[in-house]
Amino acid sequence: MDNLVELELGTIQQGDALTAVNALLFKAARDVLARPGLKDPRTVTLKVSIAPDFDAETKKNYPNISWDVKQSIPGKKGLTTKAVVDDQAGTLFVSTIEDNARQGTLPLEFPRTAEPEGTGT
Repeated sequence: MDNLVELELGTIQQGDALTAVNALLFKAARDVLARPGLKDPRTVTLKVSIAPDFDAETKKNYPNISWDVKQSIPGKKGLTTKAVVDDQAGTLFVSTIEDNARQGTLPLEFPRTAEPEGTGT
């Protein structure tokens, strides 16, 4: 049993639960810095459930541990962004800039990589 360690947040699923919490905390902190005028709180919620699973044959309990991390950032639901359509190629383009970027800096013409279907030569 050398590979067993006592249960704590940092040991659940080889540290994945803690890593997920830290990633969302970082994202929440970045949002606070980016939008200081928005006073609503950003939340990170970790839910850990431990359900018993008793084996009658071995008379041992092998609990199932499940976890879920959720985040709530105000003003981040239902946002929209503009896309640019290249009618010739039938391709939809969006900006690589994060969080509802304005599309004004995209070029008006895109290089054609292939002939659209049905145009045949």
